Amino acid sequence: MTHVRIFVLLFLIAALYGCEDTPSEVIDFTGSAPVLRSTSVSPSVFNLDQQPITGNVYRLSSTLSATVSDPQGLADVQQVAWSVYAPGGSSPIAQGTLAPVVQVPGSEIREYTSVATFEANRSATGAYRMEIVAVDGSALRSTIAQITITVRVTDLPPVLSLPGARQIPMPGVDGYYYALTVFAEDSSGLNDISQVTVRAIGSKDSSAKSMVDNGNRSLGDAIAGDGVYTVLMWVYPATALQDVVFEYKAVDRAGSQSNLLRRSASNEPPRFASLNVPSVIQRPASGSSLVSFFASVTDPNGLPDIDSVYFRNLSSTNPVPFLMYDDGDLTQHGDSVASDGMYSVVLAITSTNSTGAKDFRFSVVDRAGARADTSRVITIN
Repeated sequence: MTHVRIFVLLFLIAALYGCEDTPSEVIDFTGSAPVLRSTSVSPSVFNLDQQPITGNVYRLSSTLSATVSDPQGLADVQQVAWSVYAPGGSSPIAQGTLAPVVQVPGSEIREYTSVATFEANRSATGAYRMEIVAVDGSALRSTIAQITITVRVTDLPPVLSLPGARQIPMPGVDGYYYALTVFAEDSSGLNDISQVTVRAIGSKDSSAKSMVDNGNRSLGDAIAGDGVYTVLMWVYPATALQDVVFEYKAVDRAGSQSNLLRRSASNEPPRFASLNVPSVIQRPASGSSLVSFFASVTDPNGLPDIDSVYFRNLSSTNPVPFLMYDDGDLTQHGDSVASDGMYSVVLAITSTNSTGAKDFRFSVVDRAGARADTSRVITIN
């Protein structure tokens, strides 16, 4: 037994001697973890509307500081680490370590600091979680300090535009069946929109109906998440159909209400104001040449009610529609001013196009499905 005691004593002496040679390699015989005395993050609130953006991403930076002590001495502290988690996230989106700065005079406490940088976008606002932890040479960890970093945007209400009301014929019934649409957007992203509703003022049932943007075609919606909200609704006029008005409204998660939009159930169709197209097109002997087509359209319900303007060559064996544009893209579409009611397109005529008199049919369609047509004969020589 005496020999065993002597062996243990020699082992401890050797261990202590080794620590004097390499004081940073502290052996934690007590099993005591380091202690986070204090932590801070600055800034802890970001408004994305006040931050520079690259593409769709904001790079946000906060200065971190922590004071740490350790029962075995500061030499036992091996690392002070930070991690950032997105709202509701379980995996860090950014990580790093804090560097030691100064030891608090007269104490066994040292200050650590770092700059933490992480990325955010407008669709992921909310409470981000910053975690800070100290680790010693025996991999013992301190209590994790959690700090909330709030990422927000200026809370503006939703904005509605382009109300649509298309009547769907349903023979043999007393009421009128409508597919109603409206475009909604929000500065905080579509996820911030809590509800979009429409009600039929002048109908026997004028209660608000919820609209959807979930891609459910049975509910009338074609594409999920495109900002176009839809509902299918029966209308039973209290007096006459022309007295029925659809009223659209949206509310965000904070309870802020959008602008109110109204659209008459009695739609007025669009019309062509003028048509500027060539009567004769000279086919090139080789290669191709560019030809411009222009159409000015109007709508009593306003230009935003225009859904599409196009034309077909009805003399073709395959009369596909050629879409015209009012987007201000002069290079691609020949349109000089966006949203002025003047639609245009530039087509390439090649030596392979057939010659002769061609019947061109021009059409304008509004968001209710009403349309107007006009024809021109264009001769290709």
